[in-house]
Amino acid sequence: MVSGAPIEKRKLEEMLSRVANFVKLPSGRVRTRTATLQINSAPHVARGLDSIRFLCASWVVMDHIGDPPITAGIDKSSVLGWLINGIWNNAISGPAAVIVFFVISGFCIHYPQTGKKVIGSLPSYFARRYIRILVPLVPAIVVSVLLGIHLNLFNETILWSLLAELIYYSLYPLLLALRQRLTSWIPLIAGAFVIALAVAATDPTAGDYPSYGFALNWLLGLPCWLAGCEVAEQIRNSSDRTSNSAIWRWRAAVWFLAFVCCALRFHSPIGYPWTLNLFGMFVAVWLVREIHHFQSVPPFRLAEWAGRWSYSLYLSHILANTIFKHVPIPNLGFFINWACQMSFVLIFAFIFALALEFPGHAFARWAGNGLGKRWS
Repeated sequence: MVSGAPIEKRKLEEMLSRVANFVKLPSGRVRTRTATLQINSAPHVARGLDSIRFLCASWVVMDHIGDPPITAGIDKSSVLGWLINGIWNNAISGPAAVIVFFVISGFCIHYPQTGKKVIGSLPSYFARRYIRILVPLVPAIVVSVLLGIHLNLFNETILWSLLAELIYYSLYPLLLALRQRLTSWIPLIAGAFVIALAVAATDPTAGDYPSYGFALNWLLGLPCWLAGCEVAEQIRNSSDRTSNSAIWRWRAAVWFLAFVCCALRFHSPIGYPWTLNLFGMFVAVWLVREIHHFQSVPPFRLAEWAGRWSYSLYLSHILANTIFKHVPIPNLGFFINWACQMSFVLIFAFIFALALEFPGHAFARWAGNGLGKRWS
């Protein structure tokens, strides 16, 4: 009885620790320190990033289907009306949100590999990465053709970034090998930044980010993706906490820079190719603080849940909006019309995730685990 007491005590402590992970006080704080999801216990996901993904996907959706009609009916002939309308029209930048996606993607791919010289199983790695993207993507392309959506529009809005992601995934083993010969990712980021500037210089008057075709667009975004890899190493090697007041200042700064990039794009000769990579470097610095912040402060659970199907929202919103245009809904006013449209897109995206994205994740894990065992 005495000799078994320590074992029973450890079992009890483990059980209480598991329970604590699901029990929250009314204030929203977790009951014990073990309840805070530390990134070291889940290397493939950092708490809070799903919320950011959902916010970014929502920005992309609103950039394509329309922002909330806050300034609908405003008198733009007055100086005040013109100013308010101008600020609101540049307040949400879908291309800036895509840059945040790139940085987060680089982080999520590299974080499990920090401290490792090589990827454990290349077949498993490639299967997981490709399947997760392609299982929802291929049906989305097929449906877009059936709906008569011009693929040029599809390419300019979402496909270019997904192709870029696939290229980054494919190059990552080589990039990781190069990283092992250097002290950090910064030299690779600097080199990629120079190449991106050279790409932008091939059409210096281009306004949109993906203006250089599939062959070059991915080079433009590469420094932002590599910056995410550097974020992963910063997170692995540091544990500084960012206060609530400080993190909101950082968030405001990120929004303001996105606003400036958007304003420059539409009200000056300086297009997105010249500004968004600089924005991406700032995003990387912000994300280090954001991830540290969410290690001690729980994110909004609904936003975290929605972030789990943000890829479906990103991928299917054009399809959903095309279908919605054929739904016989009477004109209910600016705000109700927009709310109905956005609700339809969100519901469609969630159904899309249930039908394709989530099964794709499961299939990717199954295929990755099987290949990992076979080729380990």
